[in-house]
Amino acid sequence: MEGMAGITAGAPDPPKIFEGFFGRPVYTGHTTMNPTDSSDRLAPLLAEWRLRPPPDPDFRHAVWARLQGAARPSWAGYLRAHLAGWTIAAALAIVAAGWTGHQAAAARLDAEREQMVVSYLGNLDPRVLAQLPAR
Repeated sequence: MEGMAGITAGAPDPPKIFEGFFGRPVYTGHTTMNPTDSSDRLAPLLAEWRLRPPPDPDFRHAVWARLQGAARPSWAGYLRAHLAGWTIAAALAIVAAGWTGHQAAAARLDAEREQMVVSYLGNLDPRVLAQLPAR
């Protein structure tokens, strides 16, 4: 086979290039930097090499602890964990809204009552309107 354009027997096949998607060339071959016999000796060494760490009886528990520590809690889990704080905050918000609403209603009632008294007295005696301070 040596007579076929410089290709020798046992040499790797030359890289193959063909037209791929949209006519772009695609490389399908592979080459090595130093094609020597050292790769033949390395393969069996790698096949028999194994890492043998000492057994850890707490390994599974440690893995689950790390997984649970990294997991984000759901909304339900978050609320269960912080239920007392959120209950107090909601109660304070409700009390504050109720007190604010009561004060606003009382101020409006006082203003309406004053307007009604002035209107009533003005209908009874128009001179009372002249004696009231201007607003």
